[in-house]
Amino acid sequence: MSELATLFVRQNEYANMALLDACRNLTDAQLDATTDGVFGSIRDTWGHIVSSELYYASLLGQTVGSWDDETEGWPGWDEMADMIRRAADGLAIAATQPPERLVRSSSGNWDIEAAVVIIQAVHHGADHRSQINTLLSNQGLEPAEFSSWAWGEDTGKMHPLETDTES
Repeated sequence: MSELATLFVRQNEYANMALLDACRNLTDAQLDATTDGVFGSIRDTWGHIVSSELYYASLLGQTVGSWDDETEGWPGWDEMADMIRRAADGLAIAATQPPERLVRSSSGNWDIEAAVVIIQAVHHGADHRSQINTLLSNQGLEPAEFSSWAWGEDTGKMHPLETDTES
């Protein structure tokens, strides 16, 4: 695809890790809280994000492992972080391949251009991270900062200008 597609994948990984850090010390009650208009609890939404990203990378032919969030149980934060990294690495590799390359859906009902899967991974993650931030805010907790601006600053892709303070 392009270096730009890879950067989108890496910003998605950054956002996942920033949010994971914000959730790492939550209690079970906080992890299991939910509200109307979101996917589910923080724990359930995390499971959905991570298992989906592993699936997307696998769909694109990357060997990153899998995890069934509905049957395999909560793996803990360290394993979640490892799965996030593996999925991101697989998606980043796939993002360097031709965007029009076709992959077969797991249902066998669709041939999908690889670009669609990469875009879905990034969009899907952003949507559900926002829902987790809503759940944090609803509990009076500080939402995570994972904007593209924060990523740009943290990765050195934004450069402050020198200002002349002497006048």
